[in-house]
Amino acid sequence: METRLERQEQAHQQAAASLRRDVSSLQERLTSSQAELASRVSSNCNRAAEGNARDTSRIAGLEVDLQEAQRLHQQDVALISDLQARLADGETSAGDAAAAAGAQAAKLHTELEEQKQQTSQLHSQLQVARQQLEDRGVSQVQQAAGRDLEAELAEVGEVLEGVEEERDALQQQVDRLEASAFQSANQAREHEDVYRTSLEAAQKAEADQKQQDSSAQAQEELVQAEAQRQEQVDQLKKNLTSAREQLEESYAEGCKAEGQLRESQQQLTEIQEQAAQLKADLSSTSSELTALHQELATRKEAHAHLLQQLTDLDGQQASVQEAALEQRLDETQRLAASRQDQVNCLQQEAESHAEAMSIAARAAAAAEATEADLEQQLQEAKSLAQRSQADLDKHRASAVAAAPPDLSGAAQQELLLKLQSAEEATEAAVAERDLAKQQLSRLKAQMVAEQEEEEGGLQWRIDAEVHLALQEATAGEAARLADHQAHVKDLGDQLEEARSREARLEADVKAWQEALPARDTEIQNLQVALGELTYENEARDRNRVDLKAARAEVQGLQSLLASSQTGLQDARREAEANATANHGLRSAQAQQQEVLQRMQDETAMLRRVVRDNMKRLSALDDPASALVDRRLVVKLLLTYFERDQANEVLELMARILGFSGEDVRRIRAAKQAPSGVLRAVAAAPFNFMRRRPPVLQPAASGSPSASQASGNDADSKESISDQWIDFLLKQAKAASTEADHDDAPSAAGPHATFTGLQEDLTAASASTSAPDALEMMASSPPGGFAPGSHSPFQPSFPPATWQAGGGAGRSWLHDPSDP
Repeated sequence: METRLERQEQAHQQAAASLRRDVSSLQERLTSSQAELASRVSSNCNRAAEGNARDTSRIAGLEVDLQEAQRLHQQDVALISDLQARLADGETSAGDAAAAAGAQAAKLHTELEEQKQQTSQLHSQLQVARQQLEDRGVSQVQQAAGRDLEAELAEVGEVLEGVEEERDALQQQVDRLEASAFQSANQAREHEDVYRTSLEAAQKAEADQKQQDSSAQAQEELVQAEAQRQEQVDQLKKNLTSAREQLEESYAEGCKAEGQLRESQQQLTEIQEQAAQLKADLSSTSSELTALHQELATRKEAHAHLLQQLTDLDGQQASVQEAALEQRLDETQRLAASRQDQVNCLQQEAESHAEAMSIAARAAAAAEATEADLEQQLQEAKSLAQRSQADLDKHRASAVAAAPPDLSGAAQQELLLKLQSAEEATEAAVAERDLAKQQLSRLKAQMVAEQEEEEGGLQWRIDAEVHLALQEATAGEAARLADHQAHVKDLGDQLEEARSREARLEADVKAWQEALPARDTEIQNLQVALGELTYENEARDRNRVDLKAARAEVQGLQSLLASSQTGLQDARREAEANATANHGLRSAQAQQQEVLQRMQDETAMLRRVVRDNMKRLSALDDPASALVDRRLVVKLLLTYFERDQANEVLELMARILGFSGEDVRRIRAAKQAPSGVLRAVAAAPFNFMRRRPPVLQPAASGSPSASQASGNDADSKESISDQWIDFLLKQAKAASTEADHDDAPSAAGPHATFTGLQEDLTAASASTSAPDALEMMASSPPGGFAPGSHSPFQPSFPPATWQAGGGAGRSWLHDPSDP
């Protein structure tokens, strides 16, 4: 019996030891799985934290870059607005300056055209005076005076040519020096007025000299004329001084404009620097945008990789957890099966114990007999219990030593409780063995009860331990799973936030890319404005060069004035010499005075004619205005047929009426054709003209031209020069009548000179041949003189006209009263 109990006790101890080993192995596995899971979770958390830190740092960097880009954009907008304001101001000032320059240019052009007309008048007067002096053979004194006048007029012509060249240069430049050119034109006009005054004074002095008898009075008048010329020279000096002051003022204005130009250049330099800075900012912004694109791409890849890692980690963790749970479930099932086997064994042992108890009951008697043997066995059991206690202590020490150092206090306490329970069970067994002697009578019932209680308590403890271990494992896994899910959720939130930031950054990048073309357009506009300002600066530089040229021209005028003063002194000396020789010229002075008076009258009349015709000279430049009076055409045709179709008259008609070569050839071919009825009808008016109607008689019948015309009655042909002179006399009378209504006549006007003009023309008719008259007619422009002129060479006619080239129209040679 004791042997069986010992075997049962040993079996119980072995079962407890195996249970302890299973519990320790289970705890070790659980600890290792917990450590592995914690390491994996910590590594994943570290990786996620590192990724989040990197994402946070990158996002912070992107936010800083975005703020910097916004700040640069604001600076660019402010800079562009400032540049636009400056450009608007520059365009306004440039427009005002251009408008002022255009007005000044138009005014200068008008005044210089008038100056050109006056210059042409002076040249015409000079040519007429020279021709008259050569034709009439004036005295040496008058030739000297004419040479002086010619020299002065030549100087004035040179001055006016210089001013005209200046006008051409200034008109091409159209700049700020137009004011100085305008002043030069005024100065030239004042010079012309001065010379005209001097000429009139000289003519008046010569007219007064005609009425004086003594040479002393003539000498005194010459001295007065010299004094007047000296006054004129002084006046010219004053004019030059004023012109110099005006040029200095224009130079000051040029300096001021140069200062403004420098300021504009500085502004242009600043604009260029700002444009370069803007380009650099744009390039840096483009590079930053490219870097942002690249970083966004890398972040996308990193996020995708992180998501893949999280997915893999979730899968691995789920698989590991499932495998661990399945393994634990299998172990629990195996443990439960082993426990069930142990229970079955215990039941079998209990049955065997029952049988043994029956046997013991039957062998009670034998037990008493074998009490001694039991006593001995008890001693052996005690020794065995002591050995078991020692083994248990040793096993406890080894279990404590073999326990994992990282177990928590609860696990150690639980293990100690289990060990204590095992010790208590062992002590109970020892106590039971101690009480075996005393309870031999109740051994059967007590052993069965103890065995049942021990089996039930052991099963309950095993189930409780397994259930507790499973609950702890499940709770730990649930907590870790909840933590992992929370971490994954945080990572998902961070990922969504990163995606939203990425979308915002992409929107900002798109906005920057859309703003880049507008920025490029603004830069191109700034470059265009910069080119315009550069062109204006170059124009101002050219203006400064022209200002220097104007100064050089003023210096030339000053030298010309000095040379004119020298010539004036020479003329004064010649006048003194002529005054000493004037005593021997009294006899010829009367004739010369008469000739001079006539020349003065002609000069006054020609001056007026030239002045009126030069005012209308510009109208003759237009080919469409080449109109010829109808009566002049009739006169030419009559002369052509009266002179038997003379070649010289045909050439004159071709020049005046603008015939082409083909027209001349056709007329000459028609001239050789046989005569017929049409030719006889066409010749009837010319036969009538051969009878010399009274309307074409000369005004002075006693003149040489009249005698010449009377001499030509024999052959019934009238000279074209006589007809032309008669025609001019009538028109001169009409011109003098119209001049009374237009303006007040001067001292040498048409009324005072009409008689002399009539005598001159009558005298000229005697010495002028028909070819000369034709040449005088041909020397005029093809279209005649300007509208409203009353020249003896081109008089006014009724409105009916004939236009060269065929075609009739309204004549511009009309009466001034005709609107």
